[in-house]
Amino acid sequence: MMRKIIIACFLFTSAVFAQDIRVKYKTLQLSYMTTDRVGGVLKALGYAVVDFEKREGVNPNESILTPTGDFADVLINGMVSEEDYDALPLVILLPETDNVTLLEMQGAVSEKGAEMGVDLGGSSLVFSTSGEPLQRLLIAYDPDNTEDLKELVSVIANQLDVAAKQIMIEALVVEIDANKTNTLGVNFANSGSMYSSSFPEPDPSTGNFEPFTFIMDKGLIGNALEINAKLEKLISDQSSEILSRPSVLVLDGRQARIVVGQQIPIARSTATGQNVVSATEYIPIGIVLNLRPRISSDGNEITMQVETIISEAQERVGVGSVGGDVLSAPTFSSRKVQTYVQVENNTPFIIGGLISHKDSKQENEFPILGRIPILGGLLGFNKKVRSNKEVIVVITPHIVDVGTGSFSHVIPKDIDILNHWGNKLFQDSYRLRNTDLYDLGFFENTSFYNNVLNRAENVIQESAVASANEELTDFVNGSVPGEGVLIRRMLYDVIEKENYYKHIEPEKVIFFGKISDNKGNAVVDMQNFGEIYRSYLKRFKQSDGLALQFESTESVEFADDYPLRPVANINRYESSGSYKNTLRDLNSDSTFGYSIYLTQPKHERRLYEALVLRRVLEMNPDIQDNINLFKAGREILFPAPESLEGDIHVIDNKIAKYFYQINLFNDEFDKEFVKGIEAISSIIQEYE
Repeated sequence: MMRKIIIACFLFTSAVFAQDIRVKYKTLQLSYMTTDRVGGVLKALGYAVVDFEKREGVNPNESILTPTGDFADVLINGMVSEEDYDALPLVILLPETDNVTLLEMQGAVSEKGAEMGVDLGGSSLVFSTSGEPLQRLLIAYDPDNTEDLKELVSVIANQLDVAAKQIMIEALVVEIDANKTNTLGVNFANSGSMYSSSFPEPDPSTGNFEPFTFIMDKGLIGNALEINAKLEKLISDQSSEILSRPSVLVLDGRQARIVVGQQIPIARSTATGQNVVSATEYIPIGIVLNLRPRISSDGNEITMQVETIISEAQERVGVGSVGGDVLSAPTFSSRKVQTYVQVENNTPFIIGGLISHKDSKQENEFPILGRIPILGGLLGFNKKVRSNKEVIVVITPHIVDVGTGSFSHVIPKDIDILNHWGNKLFQDSYRLRNTDLYDLGFFENTSFYNNVLNRAENVIQESAVASANEELTDFVNGSVPGEGVLIRRMLYDVIEKENYYKHIEPEKVIFFGKISDNKGNAVVDMQNFGEIYRSYLKRFKQSDGLALQFESTESVEFADDYPLRPVANINRYESSGSYKNTLRDLNSDSTFGYSIYLTQPKHERRLYEALVLRRVLEMNPDIQDNINLFKAGREILFPAPESLEGDIHVIDNKIAKYFYQINLFNDEFDKEFVKGIEAISSIIQEYE
């Protein structure tokens, strides 16, 4: 009987433990969508979602969050019962923090109409500081059933939380105010004892010509009449043109606003009984462009809502008087266009052209003589003034697909002014140019590469498990086997172009060389490489060489008296073949590490540039992750020259690797590319 009770208790205990499952958790950071929107869509797809209800806490600036929904009580102490097992994976929407801005009083300021005012008291910092990341999901799942988790993550990452396309909008706003003046005539001015004549200059305030005057002595006494007539042809062509070309980058479906203008002060006076209160009001004028584009599903057309406002102030006019002071206010002219358009990508269109003309004519002629044909035209003035004012707005949208890395309309021009050298407080930087990038068509256009890429895209679309494979997803997103070799070579070209090797002090470049002591045992001696190499250049011919063969740390067996240092075998290497073939032969033995081979001063410079390359890679740790992100416009941090000049630089196996791959990057990339593509193809076969 006792035995039966023990067996029954054991079965009962096993049943209890079988019903409760301890879950694990995975935090998912959203990149584009908000948690509430993702939670709503997941509810529609049938997933169990837990959100929170906010209630006021004891502290008025803090809240109490309570989980709500049908699945709020599914988890108990991190475990789920057998009845609620179907709720897994359970999505928990992590609440957002409230203190995301310092402008909680901005609304009250706007209501008072004092947006331009400065509150010296600042904002009230009443919320607790939180440094948590925003927009996160917490997913509870069964550790023994990860397939459902991978499927859920695939839906969120590949179907919901995807990046929107962007549109680069270029607006060409042309304002033309042209005044052309053509003047032809004679400047007839002289004087004598019996006469005086004058042909005054135009009035500077109005531009009009004053009448010609000629006075002669009635007695006609004195010297003979002498008239000096100066023929002057004045042709002036004066025109003014204001050209504004703003541009803005905006997400698909979002609004962009461009304002180019100024604020005109207007004096306002209010009479209340015997008192007069004066105030100044600022009225904004200028050019305003409100744009909201939307890209079609095929990515070829753009539907855009456009609003254009162009305003300017004219002459001031009197509006009355207060206390004997005459008040005046400017007259404002405004042009406004609102429209919906649909255009193809990269297609410019004109949304408004407003033109006004004003012609004026001024004639002045010499008395009596001005009526004589031909001669009268030479002795008189004929002024024609034509004023034109025209406003033309041309808008050109360009779709920027982030996935393809097409940023040709976004990045600035390839000019040196965008590089930052010699900063006192910040790191030096270089912005990649189109000329710094290699043409990758030599492998991107091959059927070998595209066949594997298409297979990878298909299995990721069809299998949630395959979409969770980082190697496959990286490959589909542009990562390429052997890309590190190409990226390092392109970075090296930049270092070489900027002559950055000159900041390496040769006497501060050292290495650890293996030599033999008196007993024939191998020991390590730290030498000054700069001095050794300079003596080598004087002592050896260019046909001879110095080879540093580094031992691989994987194959070296360290003894008790063997220092933990990157050790190199120092050899004088003579070769009758080409330099690259000799370097290739030195690096053919896999039992050793990489080798450095030096025969000419240019090889020493290349070695120093490899030292700079290591520092650049350390300062940009993610630069080698994806060659698809190594695009024109990307900023590369560089070490400060003072840092390079003051540091001790050690030559080791990594420097030898960079040195070898810089010289033979084609061989190295081809080898790693083919090997990596074959490995990816084998992974794809597991899901096909």
